[in-house]
Amino acid sequence: MKYVKGVIFMVVFFMVTGCTDTEHQETTESDFQKETEISAKKVVLKVLSTTIVESPEKELEQQLAETFMAANKDIVIEYIGVPINNVSTQLSTLAIEDNMPDIFVNLPEFRNKLYDLDIIADLRRFFDDSFLEQIYPELMIEAIQDEEMVFLPWSMVSMGVIYRTDWFEEKKLTVPKDWSAFLEVAKALTEDTNGDGVIDRWGLALVGAKNNSGAVRFTNVLRSFGAYELRYADHQWVTDMDSPEGIAALTYYGELYTKHKVVPPGPVEVSYEEAIEWMKNEKTAMMITGSHAMASILAKNPGLKGKLGSFLIPMGSQHTSTLGIHGYSIAKTSPHKEEAVRFLRFLLEKDNQIRWFEQTGRIPSTVYAGEVVLGRDDAYSGFYEAFQYIEPFPRVSYYADMPDILGQAYQQVLTESQEPRIAAKEAANRIRQIIDNSNIKNEQE
Repeated sequence: MKYVKGVIFMVVFFMVTGCTDTEHQETTESDFQKETEISAKKVVLKVLSTTIVESPEKELEQQLAETFMAANKDIVIEYIGVPINNVSTQLSTLAIEDNMPDIFVNLPEFRNKLYDLDIIADLRRFFDDSFLEQIYPELMIEAIQDEEMVFLPWSMVSMGVIYRTDWFEEKKLTVPKDWSAFLEVAKALTEDTNGDGVIDRWGLALVGAKNNSGAVRFTNVLRSFGAYELRYADHQWVTDMDSPEGIAALTYYGELYTKHKVVPPGPVEVSYEEAIEWMKNEKTAMMITGSHAMASILAKNPGLKGKLGSFLIPMGSQHTSTLGIHGYSIAKTSPHKEEAVRFLRFLLEKDNQIRWFEQTGRIPSTVYAGEVVLGRDDAYSGFYEAFQYIEPFPRVSYYADMPDILGQAYQQVLTESQEPRIAAKEAANRIRQIIDNSNIKNEQE
C-alpha cells in the first residue's frame, strides 16, 4: 500500500512539475520571442565622435547615450571613436567608400571640406526655428554653409591660457598682458626645484605637434601679432605668414624653446594629450589651450582643484581668440535621420548641456544652459573674457590644409632646421599656391 501511495505521489509530482516546466518554458519562449522582435526592430545609430576617445569626456558621453537608450528602447547608439587630429581624413575616406556613419562630428576648421564632399544633410529640414533659436547666434552663423545648416552646435571652447595660480602667488607674479611679460613670467617659473642642477619645471607646455591641436594654438599666437594665416582682403584671399608680423610671431614661438628654454624638451613631439600630462604632473605652469583642458587636467589630478586659473592670449599688437565649436552633422545617406534628430535633441537638453560643461569644461551651445554656467567658476574667467576677441576660421575648403602648412613652419623653427624668415616664406608660398589652385578650379567650374 505504501508502494502504491508512493507511485501515486510520484506520478502526481511529475505531472505537477512537468506542467509547471512546460508553462515556464512557454513563458520563456514567449518572452524571448518578444525580445527578439523588439531587438529586430531596433535602429543602430552609428555616431562618429572625437570626444568618446578623450577623458573625462568619454565617461559622460557614454552615460548620456545609455540614458537616451533607456528612454528610447528602439534605438542603439554605437560609437565610432576617432582622435580629433585624424577625423577630417577619416571622414573623407568614409565618404569615398560610401560608408558614412549616421551622425558625425563636424567643426568649422573642416566644415567647408566636408560640405564639398556632398555628404551632409541640411539640418534645417529637421529642426524647427523655435529649437534653433535657443542656440547662440554666433554658433549658428558658423553652422550655416551656402544657406544650409551643416552641423548642430553642441558645445564650444574659447582659447586662452591656463596657469598655476598658486605658483604665481608664491612668486608674486601678475598675469601677463603681452608676450614680453609672458616670457618673463615663463622664465621665472622655469627652474630646478630639487637643487640637483637639472631643470625639472618649465613655464609653458607647448603643443608643437604638426596637427590641428598644434596649429590652432600657433594660429592664436600668430594673430595676436597682427598676422593672419589666411584672410579675405580686396576681394581675394591672402596670407600674412611672411609679413614682418608673421616672421616675428614665428621667431617668438620658436625661441621659447630654442633660446629661452622655458618649454620642456622635445616640443615637436608634444600633442594636446602630452601637454595635459605635463600640467597634470605639475611640470609646467602654463598652457595655451581651450577651456576643456581645465577639466582634463583636474580629472587626471584632482589635487589641482583651486590651483588653476585662466587668462587671455597675451598681446603682440592685439588680444585674440578662436572659437572651437564642437558640432554634429547627419549624413545625407543615413536611413535613420528621424532617430538621429531625436538623439541630437537629447544632447542639447538643458540638464545634459550643464552636465557636459561641469564634467568637461566645454561651454554649452544653448543660451538657456549658458546662462547657468557662464561666470559661475572664476577659474574660467579668462576663457569667458576671450569671447569678446573671437575671430572665426576662414570659410574655404582648403583651410583643412593649414595644420600641415603651419605645423611644418613652427616645427622648422623649434628644431632650428630652418630660419624663421625662410620657414615663414615657405609657408606663405604653400598657402598662396593652394589659393591659386582653388581659384583655377572655381574658374573651370
